[in-house]
Formats: sequence, structure tokens, C-alpha cells
Amino acid sequence: MKECARHEIHTLTDIPVIFHHDKAGPINHYIANWHENVELLFFTEGEGRMICGQEITPVRAGELGVIDSHMLHRIESDTTISYHCLIVDEGFCMQNGLFPSSLSFPRCIHSEVLVEKYNKVADAFAQSDPLRIPCLRIAVLDLMLELITHHGSRFDVPRCSSDSPIRTAVSLIRAHYREQLSLDRLATESGLSKYHFLREFKKATGMTPVAYINAVRVKKAERLLRAGGISVARTAEACGFQNHSYFSRVFFRLTGALPSEIAAVKHSRQS
Repeated sequence: MKECARHEIHTLTDIPVIFHHDKAGPINHYIANWHENVELLFFTEGEGRMICGQEITPVRAGELGVIDSHMLHRIESDTTISYHCLIVDEGFCMQNGLFPSSLSFPRCIHSEVLVEKYNKVADAFAQSDPLRIPCLRIAVLDLMLELITHHGSRFDVPRCSSDSPIRTAVSLIRAHYREQLSLDRLATESGLSKYHFLREFKKATGMTPVAYINAVRVKKAERLLRAGGISVARTAEACGFQNHSYFSRVFFRLTGALPSEIAAVKHSRQS
């Protein structure tokens, strides 16, 4: 099985797909998330675990993981695990007669055919000629058709209902991370008591609400700093940190680098 080529994040209006390379480990955490679309992860280096709801699946390089739509999930590793992430918009699939959100898939699939088709999607992203978009559309549909035809099974009962309050909180945090989000607000919006919310949130995400908010803010801050054009102080404020020294401490704990170091690297590359 060959490894997919490495690419940055791409979101195209012609074909609603997100494709990017990422990694998870003791420092660089994959923050628990959920979305309406099926997600396919191809692991390229290392080993770790894929946690979907309460289901823990060991994964390693060369394997393909699948996350059902609306499923709260995260990736963990005691060392480091690298992977490619492909998220295909449900609307795009439905327009072409495919309905992945109505199906469940194995968490880890061992299929050379599926990996080959996954790689064709990566190759299509790497193209730069005028036929790039139609080739990409065909490759994605071919991949989803293989996944649905040979690995999909229908649900008998509604899925992930127990995760619904926490998914509500996760969505609220990701949409309003710049604001000062209180525990009372998160618990109320989730429809849970404060004690129950704290317990369920930690169980579902592996983090306390405060740690999760900080992780989301740091991820956003890191992207801003790497993009350049904004100072460390303004980045902290833009991402919801009111205290700059606290921002630096949290940033270092979660990334292993100071915000000023990230900004300096970006500046040196531009010079």
C-alpha cells in the first residue's frame, strides 16, 4: 500500500471536500470533534487509537479508519501518529445518489482496493491542469461508491443519541471560542446539570471543558501565527485569551513552542 502524498488543507467550492495531513501525540492533540459528514483517515506513520464515542480502535500506519457522520471522535497516541484526513460533504454524495450518513462503517478497514482509491483522490488533489476538478470529483465518487457498496451497513436504531448534549457543547465552543464561555452556559445549552455535564464532557472528549476551550483557541492561534501578518498580542486577543502571559503558557504546554517562536519562524521565511 503506498502512502498518500502530503497536502495542506483544501476546501473547494466546486467539490465540497476537505483534505489535509495532520498528526496527534502527547503534545499535539487531536481535539475531539464531530461533523455531519463521513471522515476517512489514512494513517501514514506511527500507531495510536481512534476513539469514536466510547469505542476505542487501535490504529497504525497503513490502515484506513472511517468515522461515521455525527460521531464524536478523536485520535490519540502515546508517541506520534500521522495521518491524512478526507471529509466528503454529504450533499455532494446525495446529489450523486449516495447516502453515507444513513450507513455505519467498520472503524478500521483493511482493503487494498479502498486505499488505492483513497490515493487516487490524493493524486487528483496534486494535479494542476484544467481537468483537476472533474478528475477529483470522479475519484471521490469512486472512493465513496467502494466504501458504501462493500463496507456500509444500515442502522437499526438512531446513533449517537447519548453524545448529543456533548456534541452541542463542542459545537458551541468551536463557534464561540473567542467569547468567555462559562461552565454554567455550556451545561445549560447542553441540557445537563453542571456536575453531569462535567463528567460526560470529560468522558466523551478526554478533556475538561476548560482544557478543551484552551485547546481550540491554541489551534486557532497557531494557524493565525503561521499565516503571519498579526502580532502575538493581537493573536491572543483574537482567540479569546485576555491574559497574554497565560496565553503563552497554555500555547507552550499544548504545542511545545512559544507563540513568539512560531511568529519568528514565519517572519524569517518571509524575509
